[in-house]
Amino acid sequence: MSGKTAEIDKPDNIDIAVSGILSLIREHRSEAGDRLPSERDLADRLGVTRNTIREALSVLESMRVIERRPNSGVYVKDIRMESSVDLLVLQADLGLPGTADDNFQAMEVRSLLEVQAIRLACRRRSDSDLEKMRQILQLAESQIAKGQPINEEDEAFHMAIAAATKNAVLRRVLTVFYLMYRSRRMVYFSDKERSQRSQSHHRKMYEAIEARDAAEAVAILKQHLKEGAKVWETIFGAKAARLRGSADRSKTDV
Repeated sequence: MSGKTAEIDKPDNIDIAVSGILSLIREHRSEAGDRLPSERDLADRLGVTRNTIREALSVLESMRVIERRPNSGVYVKDIRMESSVDLLVLQADLGLPGTADDNFQAMEVRSLLEVQAIRLACRRRSDSDLEKMRQILQLAESQIAKGQPINEEDEAFHMAIAAATKNAVLRRVLTVFYLMYRSRRMVYFSDKERSQRSQSHHRKMYEAIEARDAAEAVAILKQHLKEGAKVWETIFGAKAARLRGSADRSKTDV
């Protein structure tokens, strides 16, 4: 097998191609129905083989970013309306920043789902769910004591709440939002005070879930999300301010 052929199967080459095509679509402000350059042109632009381009196009087709039309070419779909939510995770993994609207809307959906998740967790949680949460809280305390960030423990705690809902679909959807912002959350929790504040909220959430007090659990969670939105406002600007305002207005929606 030649070196050029072996190159085809390298995942990093496919990532380069996927990232390059997505960047091209963004830079050219491509709209639904716009035709992409040929496979040969894309391969030349991105410095990969045509087979790698085909693999990358297959990935994007599976996420409903593009469509292949026989004897015509490859066309951009209505990405905002038709693409799968997995695209948001893929863009984050590839280091492609989302738009301000995408980020705001993702945060808004995550907030809505987390509120419903903690309500369900209060009703459906088991003793083993509570034990899992306690273990995560203990790990987080240890990390804070050592001056380490708790981004992994924070994610684990929220996903333990999702697991306690006994709704696998809800858990899978929430997982998407945590995958999207893993790198940014590392920065968020690099601040010890934020880690301590988050841990305090988590302990109170745990106590409310243990007591099956959904109203209290939701109130604490909303405060938790509101404080997080204040920090994200520095990243997302006015869009995050809108989210914070929505959290304020929804305090009575318990």
